[in-house]
Amino acid sequence: MARLYPVLFVLFITVSFAHAGDVLVSDYLHTSPIGTAYGNNTINGTSFARNNVTTVGDQQFVAFYEPDTTANDGYDGHVVIARRTISSDAWTLSETNFLSNNITDSHDVISIAVDGDGIMHMSWGMHANQGGGTNYAKSTASVLSPGSSISFTSNLGSTGMTGNETQVTYPEFVKLADGDLLFFYRNGVSGNGDLRLNRYDTATDTWSVVKQPLIDGYVSGVDSETTNAYWNTPTVDSEGKIHLSWLFRSSSSTFQTNHGLYYAVSEDDGVTWKKDDGTPYAGTITQSTSDLVVSIPQNYSYINQTSMTVDQNNQPIVASRWAPGAGSGNDQAQQMLEWFDGTDWHVSQITQFTGGESAGRRPAVMVNEDGQVLVLIAGTSLGNLVLAHSMDREHWDFITLAASGYSLDPTYDLERWQRDGVISMLFQSTGGDAKTLSLFEFDARGYFASLVPEPASLALLGISSLFVFARRRR
Repeated sequence: MARLYPVLFVLFITVSFAHAGDVLVSDYLHTSPIGTAYGNNTINGTSFARNNVTTVGDQQFVAFYEPDTTANDGYDGHVVIARRTISSDAWTLSETNFLSNNITDSHDVISIAVDGDGIMHMSWGMHANQGGGTNYAKSTASVLSPGSSISFTSNLGSTGMTGNETQVTYPEFVKLADGDLLFFYRNGVSGNGDLRLNRYDTATDTWSVVKQPLIDGYVSGVDSETTNAYWNTPTVDSEGKIHLSWLFRSSSSTFQTNHGLYYAVSEDDGVTWKKDDGTPYAGTITQSTSDLVVSIPQNYSYINQTSMTVDQNNQPIVASRWAPGAGSGNDQAQQMLEWFDGTDWHVSQITQFTGGESAGRRPAVMVNEDGQVLVLIAGTSLGNLVLAHSMDREHWDFITLAASGYSLDPTYDLERWQRDGVISMLFQSTGGDAKTLSLFEFDARGYFASLVPEPASLALLGISSLFVFARRRR
């Protein structure tokens, strides 16, 4: 039999929640104009220009091309280095004497890195066998003193590295924990090229070959045709391991021959590499020996050179773009996610585009300290620039960061993100020689923290003779 018993309450508990609808994204956005930049293509912001924004301490650096005009306006297409102190909008611009081999080619991107001694290294303006040769220089002094000018050596070319950099495309620096640098680059051309890897030693001020090639585009008698490996952004995890993922493009050199997601990890700064199960690669990696982790066939509209990171467990995650239904006749491309849980690889479809919608440009992926995956997506029906986010990597929500004006591939300042939880990226429109270049920032850590329910608050409203009946079972 159930009976009712009187219970005296002397406290009322009130709990307040912060809902997504109560939080304005705009409160966590900031735009800092830098200067006037070349705007006839996306050369100042492509997926493979990962290292054109970087932070060291409280100093943030940006590399870009100024406009290339014939007018008497002082612009001639040179590389410019911009610097500011974090939280300040005052930028110092240092114009160099360096030009791209072909500024009208958006492959001719700029890559920068600051080594452990504060010296900035820069490689720029190359696409395979363009005239002009290999472009490489470094600053003549540390760049870490606020307000000081940044000057560079002359163009040191290939002789300033190892002498083997003859047909360079996609230069990319990766900073190691000891302050040394790795330099990834393709030597060769689309459908017939090698991924190579160098290392800079700060103690001796010298470059050396780590792997040449790291991934060979063709081995006679082994591979049936020439290829080249297009790699996603190499990632160093919290244990110092280097994660690398890539696809292969066949000799026909069209993007529809892109196929497969392959993977390797190194525990010794790129000297040796292993598959995801720990099996060592025997020397140079080839198409035949590459570890295929996700099977994506040719003719799946699979785009090359997207984004990779690691999660809170140091497991690799790749954001890409391809048409998952192509095998059934559905050629609609989608933004996709591939990730490893330590045992198996998984695939998630981020977007649900239909009817020939634009799947947008190449995505950029990151993971916050809570394990939430965030993917920057630009140029789709979802919006000009949006951020997809998910805790389970299967169900996705979208935040509009910019309604218009963004024409680049999303990339971000890795150091700023890892330290501050701020997505810091270049923002520019294209379609004209001279366009305003800005630094666009979203405080993702602050925004998502604001969505967490606020702590319960106890309000002592007074003792009364209020009785509430509670049901008790006997």
